[in-house]
Amino acid sequence: MKKLLVNGCSHSSGIQGPSLDYKPHSFDDYFNDYDTVNIALGGNSNFAIFKSTIEYCERHDIDFVIIGWTTHERFEFNYDEGVHQYSLDKQSDNPGLQKFYKFADLHMSNWKVGLYNLLIYQISLQEYFKSKNIDYIYCNMYNYIPKDCHEPLWNSIDTSKYYMPHDSFIERYLKIHPEGFDNNKHISHQNLYKKIALELKKFIDN
Repeated sequence: MKKLLVNGCSHSSGIQGPSLDYKPHSFDDYFNDYDTVNIALGGNSNFAIFKSTIEYCERHDIDFVIIGWTTHERFEFNYDEGVHQYSLDKQSDNPGLQKFYKFADLHMSNWKVGLYNLLIYQISLQEYFKSKNIDYIYCNMYNYIPKDCHEPLWNSIDTSKYYMPHDSFIERYLKIHPEGFDNNKHISHQNLYKKIALELKKFIDN
C-alpha cells in the first residue's frame, strides 16, 4: 500500500476528538487506498508546512503528498530559543510574546509579502519532490492565489498539480455550508471533510 503524507494547518489536521488518544477526523480519513499519515498542526505557517514536509520525507519513505496551504500572513519566529508561529490576532499568556503579537499585528503582518514567500516555498517544494520522485498535489485550505497574480514566481508553479489555486476550501465552504463550521471558522461537521476528499480524489484520478 502506498504511503500518503498530508500536511498543513488546523484546517488539514481535522476535528479533534474528545481525548488525546482519539484520532482527529480530517479529509485523509477517506483515502482508504493509502497508508496515510497526517502531520498538519494548528497554527502552522506556510514556512512550517514547507519545512516539516521536507524533514518528514527525509526520514520516511513517502509515495504521495497532499499539501493544504494556509493563510499567507503567518510566519515562524524564535523567541527565547523556542520556535513559535505567528498568525493574526494570536494571544499568549506570556507578556513578552503577547507584546510581540500585538506589534506584529500592527507593523509586520502583510498578506502580499506572505503570498510572495508562499510562492518561494511552493516552487522549492515542487523541485524537492521532483528530485525525490515523490508525487504530490497542492491545495489551498485557507487563502487563495489571486487570479490576477502578477508575481513572476507564479509562472514557475506547476498548476497541473495544484487543485483550484484561485480558490480555497474553507472560504468557499463557509459561503455554501456555514452550518458546518464553529465560531473559529474550523470545520465542525465531518461530512465537509468527506466533500474535500472527494474533490481531491477526483482531481488526482484525472
